[in-house]
Amino acid sequence: MNETNQTGKELKVFIASNGCDRRLLDSQKISEFFQNESHVIAPSPKDADFIFINTCAMSQTAEDTSVNLIKKYLDYDGKIVVHGCLPQIAPSRFSKEFEEKKIIKIDAKDLEGKMDELFPSFNTKFSEFPDPVALAQDQSLISKVINKFKFDEVFFLTCLSALKFKLKNPTKPLHPRVKLGAYLQIGSGCSDNCTYCAIPRAIGGMKSKAQDQVLREYARILEKGENSFIFTADNLGLYGLDIGTSLPSLLDDMHSIDTKYRKVHWTFNELHPKWLLKYKPTILNYVSNGKIKELCVPIQSGSDRILQLMKRNNKAAETQTVLEEVRKAAPALRLTTDVIIGFPTETDEEFLSTIKMIARVGFDQVMFFSYGKREGTPSADMIVNEEENRKNIIRRFKMASKLLDKERISYTFQ
Repeated sequence: MNETNQTGKELKVFIASNGCDRRLLDSQKISEFFQNESHVIAPSPKDADFIFINTCAMSQTAEDTSVNLIKKYLDYDGKIVVHGCLPQIAPSRFSKEFEEKKIIKIDAKDLEGKMDELFPSFNTKFSEFPDPVALAQDQSLISKVINKFKFDEVFFLTCLSALKFKLKNPTKPLHPRVKLGAYLQIGSGCSDNCTYCAIPRAIGGMKSKAQDQVLREYARILEKGENSFIFTADNLGLYGLDIGTSLPSLLDDMHSIDTKYRKVHWTFNELHPKWLLKYKPTILNYVSNGKIKELCVPIQSGSDRILQLMKRNNKAAETQTVLEEVRKAAPALRLTTDVIIGFPTETDEEFLSTIKMIARVGFDQVMFFSYGKREGTPSADMIVNEEENRKNIIRRFKMASKLLDKERISYTFQ
């Protein structure tokens, strides 16, 4: 359908975002795409012709926020376009909540093609438009509080952990994936099958960006004077395996390009422990020489039994050992992680082993996620007393906060 059937008409577009760095890059690309065609990004949805809503459903908190975000804009006159992961990760809920509403739904993995279908008269195709290097503005903490609007103890602990984090780290964003610098998206999709995760269903399998293209983008950004880069993909470690290359090969080629520029720094958003183990020599090399200044390694659990149930394909002890090597190689490196609380059958002792691992490694920041069933995932079929598990999650987070406060390790919870 051609939604711009009035040739030459100036469109007003409002964009609302809730999601990870990859989806915020999608929102930014949409914004730049319309501005490139001399259309207007509206500061308010009131007079907008289109209202683009970027959604996330990685966790229950993210899903609830996304659903309420859509509801917030349904009464405006603009055409509602919902994209991001919510429709694919929570299809039953999305259908139940919005089946009677006039919403244009775009699957995350089909964004490029659908945008070109919606706006065929544009001079430049969305699929050929360059990827942005900056994130769209994520919602503020206050906006997220208002949109979730569910006053329970998990909600209270989420807000309290955010407040404590900001008091300790006033200049740092709450979300550890939001950084200052130029974002370099090297691929999309994920081919792993973690039993709790529905993201691969929403975004499809790994699709690496051609190495020559990444290098051209990198060189172009360097020439503009940028020296801080954030590498992002839905699964960084998978880069290149679908096109006959690898992440170490890409890094080495990039390093050879940037040697003539002033000191360049790299940040890795989400490197699965198994890829850190596989590519340890390369990662340690760039950590040791100060090139990698920040690294997120989501351990998820410190229990081998839970890791096996999650199908994470790594052992806790070997992950801890390599992380300690990384920390020793560069004490100033900012090291962050993600942890799931309350995975089905997890015990207090297993969760405590996770907290001990965090303390021994000396992470700078931990993002805790309360376990929630994602529709269609293997873990959703595991028998769980949800009310009892919710109590366990709350109790374990309180236990973790006391221990991490003593270690002076920052954390947030959702």
